[in-house]
Order: sequence, then structure tokens, then C-alpha cells
Amino acid sequence: MKKLLKSIFVLTTSQAAVAVVSVIRNKLLALLLGPEGIGLFAQLQSLQNLLANGVPMGMQLGALKYMSANRANDKRRLLSTISTSAKAFALLSALTTVVCLILAKPISAWSVGNANMYLYVMTAILGVPFMIQTQLWQNYLRAGLEMKEYSATMVITSLIGLPIVVPLVLLWKQAGAAAHLLIIAIVGYIVAKLYTNRSMGSELNRRVESASFDKKLLINLMRFAAGNFPVFAIDLVVPFIIRVQIIRDMGLDANGIYQAAFAISSQYLVMPLNAIGIYVFPKISQMADLKQINKEINDALKISLLFCTSGILVVLLFRDVFTSLLFSKKFLLAASLMSWQSIGDFLKSITMVLQYPMLPLERFRARVVINLLRNTLFMIVFYLPKTNMRLEGAVWAYAASWLFEFIAIYLYTHHTNGFTFTGRNKFLLLTSTSAVAWLAFSNVTDPRWRLIGACILGLWTATSLNMEDLHKIRETVISKIKGAVNPDD
Repeated sequence: MKKLLKSIFVLTTSQAAVAVVSVIRNKLLALLLGPEGIGLFAQLQSLQNLLANGVPMGMQLGALKYMSANRANDKRRLLSTISTSAKAFALLSALTTVVCLILAKPISAWSVGNANMYLYVMTAILGVPFMIQTQLWQNYLRAGLEMKEYSATMVITSLIGLPIVVPLVLLWKQAGAAAHLLIIAIVGYIVAKLYTNRSMGSELNRRVESASFDKKLLINLMRFAAGNFPVFAIDLVVPFIIRVQIIRDMGLDANGIYQAAFAISSQYLVMPLNAIGIYVFPKISQMADLKQINKEINDALKISLLFCTSGILVVLLFRDVFTSLLFSKKFLLAASLMSWQSIGDFLKSITMVLQYPMLPLERFRARVVINLLRNTLFMIVFYLPKTNMRLEGAVWAYAASWLFEFIAIYLYTHHTNGFTFTGRNKFLLLTSTSAVAWLAFSNVTDPRWRLIGACILGLWTATSLNMEDLHKIRETVISKIKGAVNPDD
């Protein structure tokens, strides 16, 4: 538990630094570009992420699993895993990039509703090969639980990117924002490679470069692709299609409003969830005993409930303030979307932790079926309202789909792993659900309701955090501060 807390402290701190930089960037873009410009930038970034995460077809998770298993026990297989993965991903990304550049105009017409913006699309696509290789080198650091180094790659990339985006947007507006996506992809690759090279050392680097291509490993990676690509494809394509539909029915400015709600949601949720996942996934990959795995998941779930729920409650209480502060008053419509978006975030924060064992245990079929059903429900709920209510439909669908997956994943892991919530986690689920539901549907623009909401937040904090939790968190923070002041101790 203490190791998990320490790693999460490091990762959450770095994620917070990245989030601060992202908030500043979003604020500047909102002021300089407005809702329409934010809508275009968000769609270009979504397209870039769609390709960067989808092109390896889920094999990147296989690479992470095998690197985690081999870093301590089998250096020879570790070398072949790195070399084979790097070559396979490079080939896939090069082929995909060439095809997408050839089809830039139709892709632009479909994704942003304007074929004349194809140069913006091409710029974003050119960053994809760099992003894919960045993921591979970051996975090497994750596999060895080198959380400080992994965190540093993200923080440094973000800090370098901020002074780049400002002059680009000031000079070239939307074109500058698109160019920033390519430049930051290149910067991220360079930073991740430098940190990985330092971690490996010169000798291991030479051996990686000369390592032979392992066809058997490639087959194993393709097994991961076969089991995970449907999930990856659906999870990446469905949100992208939602944005495309919003743009077609309501325009780029509506996508800008949706992006504001999504960005606020992702900023507070991504920090604890990424921190937990980055640590827990390679840790579970090294385990075989189901009881041990269940304990790890309950520990992670407890931390997720404490950290994620606190963020969700604060955002719900001040959602109008955060929208104006992080973007501008032109984006205030996004605050009205936060009620259902936050309910979906709460359900997602639980579900994501529950499903961590499915990949290391290679429960691919169940993962694909549950994911397919969740996204089918998402699309059905999204398209039920009228076209002028696409934004409401998106957040309703988000909450409904994650409620379904939470129930399905729990029932599955209970059946296959014998997983059950600890008594402490049951209590946290009850108090957290009650607090989130109350604040989600409170009129926080009324000072009286905001005061009641603040009391609810205080009551949740008092009942959810016990002295043991506070003591462990305090110990972790103090040890990390001491380590920063006296790194040799």
C-alpha cells in the first residue's frame, strides 16, 4: 500500500504539473481562438490521438506486459521485446501516415467538416509516428516502475510545449495551433528517448540496436492486437464520431463547448487514474495469485475513490467558476453539461480500476464484449435526443454507458477472480455516490445551494478519510519532501 501511495504521489504531482501547463494553454487558446478555434484544435488533437493509439492496434500493451515480466528476469528477451516492438510500430506508423497524407482532403472533410483545412490535418498526422515511438520508450520506464523518470518525460515535454504554442497561435492562429501538435510530438519523442537511453545505459542501448527481430514475440504481440484492437478501435473511434456529429449538426463552436466540458473533466480525472494505472498494470503483470491481485485492486480502488471523488465534488461545486476561469465566459454553456459528465467520471473512475486485471490475465474476449456493449449503449443514447440536443445527448450517453460497464465488469471479476469490495470500499462507494449525486443536481449558482454543497463536501471528507488514510498520506508526502531536500538519504 505504501509503495502504491508513493508512486501515485510522484505520478500525481507530475500529472498536476502537466495539468497546470495544459490549463494555461487552454486558457490562452480560448482567449485567442474562441469556441470555434478550440473546436477545431480539439478535433485535430483527437484525430492525432486516434491514430497514435490505434495504429499499434493494442500491441503496445503487450509490449508493456512482456517488458514488465522480462526486465528483472530475462535480459535477452527484454532486448528482443524492445527491438521487435520498435521496428513493428515504426513500420505500421509509417504506412498509416503515408495513407492518411494521401487521403488528407477527404479525412479533413469528414473530421472537421471542411476539405480546405487539409493542411491542418496533414500537420497533425505527421506527428503520429513520433507519438507512437514515445509511447514505446515511456513503456520501458513504466515496466521498470521508474516513475520519477516516466513523470519527468511528461512534465518536461509540457513545459517545453507551452512557450512554443503561444507565439505560433499569435502569429498564425489556427494554423499555429495545428503546427504545435507536430512540434510537441517531436519534442515528446526526443525527451522520452533521452530518458530511456539514460536508464538503459550505453551497453544495453548497443545491444538493443543489434538485437534480432523476434518473430515469435511478434506473434504474441499480434495476439494482444487481436484481443485488444477491437476495444482500442471502439474506444477511440466512438468519441471521435461523437465530435464529428456535433460539428455537423451544431458547428465547430459547439464542439468547442463540448471540449471545454471534456477538458475540465479529463484534467481532474486523468491525474489519479493515470497515476494508479501506470503503477498497477505492470505490478499486476508480475502476479499470478488471484487473492494477491484482488488485494492490489482493492488498494487501488480505495485510493481512486478518495482522490477522484474529491476532485469530482470540487469541480461540481464550482463548475461555473472553473469554466469561466479555465476558458472564458463564452464557454459557460459547458458548465451545464458537467452534472452528467461528472456522474460518468465517477463511474469511470471505479470501473477503470476494476478492469485492470483483465489484460494481464488475457481475458480478451470478455473485455471486447463488455466494451462493445458499452459503446453500443453510448451511441443509442447519444442519438435519441433531437439534433439540437447533441451536447446533452453526449453527456447522458457518457454516464449511462459507464454505469453499464461498472455493473458488467464487477459481475465478471466477481465470477472469475472471486473479487469483492472490502468493507471499507463499500462504505466509500456509498458515501461517494451520495455526495456526487447530491452535488450534480444542485443549483450551485445559487449561493445558498453552493453553501449546502460545501457542507456536503466537508461531510464526505470527514466520513471518508479515516486516521489511517491520513497517516499514510502524511507519511508519503513527508518522505517525498525529505527525498527532494536530501536526495542522498
